[in-house]
Amino acid sequence: MSDYQRFVSYLYEYHKDIKGENRGFVKVDSRNRRCQITLRISAFSLPDGTAADVYGFLRRTDGIAGVFLGRLPASNGCVYGSILADPENLGECGVSLQQLSGMIFFAGNGKIYATQWDDLPILPSSFSAWNPGTDTAPSADTLQETMPDAAVPSGTSPKAASNAAALSSDSLKSVSNADAMSSDSLKSVSDTASSASLKSVSDAAPKEVHIASADEEPETPKDLRDRQWQQVLNTWESFSPFGDDDITDCVKITPGDFPALRRIGWIISPNQFLLYGYYNYRHLMLGRTKTSCIIGVPGVYSAREKFMAELFGYSHFKPSNANMGENVRFGYWYRTLA
Repeated sequence: MSDYQRFVSYLYEYHKDIKGENRGFVKVDSRNRRCQITLRISAFSLPDGTAADVYGFLRRTDGIAGVFLGRLPASNGCVYGSILADPENLGECGVSLQQLSGMIFFAGNGKIYATQWDDLPILPSSFSAWNPGTDTAPSADTLQETMPDAAVPSGTSPKAASNAAALSSDSLKSVSNADAMSSDSLKSVSDTASSASLKSVSDAAPKEVHIASADEEPETPKDLRDRQWQQVLNTWESFSPFGDDDITDCVKITPGDFPALRRIGWIISPNQFLLYGYYNYRHLMLGRTKTSCIIGVPGVYSAREKFMAELFGYSHFKPSNANMGENVRFGYWYRTLA
């Protein structure tokens, strides 16, 4: 994990293991061995004086294990406050922030709220307290193996469209607190994403180094980009998601390919919107326009998804030629690569 990590995650109320309405957010700010976790839960059913127990949780084969981080009181139907912790030793249990898969909160009135930082469901009924004497954190490989399959675009499967539609109005609501809507609080996830979210890097990255001779013309920026793009085409799977030539030379990539792309010359950082699209459709896209190279995140066009895409810099949408059913505009939200 990098020394600096900052992200926002939405909180949902759970009823008997069923994910319900959005009830607030968690903001995590970690740097220099100091982690500040800011929590806001808005629920009118929380009476004054009710306390919410705050846990970070890890995945285990038999459920989720919670590391107790602290307790925050409710006032005027809202729980709001911050908890400070050591990101390398949360709850003095030897568990790091990187190992967490999300957070879960138990209110004194019996309500349960939670947020996950991976693509696996949360089952509060499987919760148990973390025992530092006997429990060990699962490896990234174990979590990757248990990740459920997601839909991919096809002419016969509407699952991907329904997954995108599941980005409900609650999950895309602007948080009422102005601090949560600031550009700082909605910055992209740290350059080093959780190992549970990213696949291991392929060894197929090109290792050739071009050395110009004294008689050669200096390489222009366009020549450099053309050579870099040829390396991309030689390494990753090509596909044709569009029926015109506005965006061409498209390849499929995953977040696990980012380090290899960085070695070629493109720096791409994972964020919540990008990972959301990847988990739903199991790929991302690189392509070229007439003037630039772009990265695309698969999704379905809607006003709510457009709002989230623009928050993370994906201000353009291009419909795909994939058939996702009637009244479904599947395509790619994209932005230019520097």
